[in-house]
Amino acid sequence: MPAFFLKSETDRDASKHVGEIIRERAVVIDKYRSLIGILDESNPGKWAQIIAAAREAGLGKDELCREFSCSWSTILRWEAGRNAPGLFARKAIKEKLLQMLTALHDQELGRSKVLLVNAA
Repeated sequence: MPAFFLKSETDRDASKHVGEIIRERAVVIDKYRSLIGILDESNPGKWAQIIAAAREAGLGKDELCREFSCSWSTILRWEAGRNAPGLFARKAIKEKLLQMLTALHDQELGRSKVLLVNAA
């Protein structure tokens, strides 16, 4: 996620707004994380929703390919619902997605705190 840089301390109002946007983004990430948590990974038909939710929450293709040691075309097939990971891999992949979203959520909250401190 690209960082937002403010030019000077006179941009305190802008910094506050950016902090609010980042906090709202953290809330959205948390909602996607909750959605993924309730979807049944054992159902191959739900797998497309799980991957789509993870992507919409902000997980990039390079991250997913690296974490799951697979090609981008594999991720696209999962997201399109053309196939799903193997039955035993689904639970582990879902758990890893939840961990990645938790880390992304925490990162966004950390960014908003930095902005708040700088704006003060």
